[in-house]
Amino acid sequence: MVRPRPGLLPAPVTRAIFPWRTRGSVTGLYYTVMELLTERLRIREIELEDLDAVNAYASDPEVVRYLPFGPNTVDETKEFIRRAIAQRQAKPRYAYEMVLTLRNDGRLIGGVGLRGRDPQGDQGQTSVPDRWPDWGWPAWYATRQGDIGYILTRDLWGQGYVTEAGKAMLAFGSTS
Repeated sequence: MVRPRPGLLPAPVTRAIFPWRTRGSVTGLYYTVMELLTERLRIREIELEDLDAVNAYASDPEVVRYLPFGPNTVDETKEFIRRAIAQRQAKPRYAYEMVLTLRNDGRLIGGVGLRGRDPQGDQGQTSVPDRWPDWGWPAWYATRQGDIGYILTRDLWGQGYVTEAGKAMLAFGSTS
């Protein structure tokens, strides 16, 4: 198993699992799972079981006010989760849609996404370059370009959770 060298992960990330443990299958194909731990958060891959909690904030008009989607219906949220799970099978992988859970009580409070650009410049695409090393690194390593998006349940705004998650995702995307 490949693990990052000591000291590569900035302070907010206390543990990262690389290159991810196998956790079930989607349409008969195995996929991999990534998880990061920070001081207050467990950042993990989204699952279908998260539907109710994700839809609670994705359907809140105030939470999605400045986002390019929503307010979501249950079916729209379910489709988003299915697409996020399917992206895990991409080789190389360009998108990580994660949920934020509190470490102290396990409550799902939001989401964070990290989307890279492939070497041809297409954001979030799953086309495979002609030559790609099998290092297990995120696919955007070749271009060092991408974006981070976030969403957080309204009752926890202003408490630093998004900053903490963003730092962890940035560390993951730039060091792994």
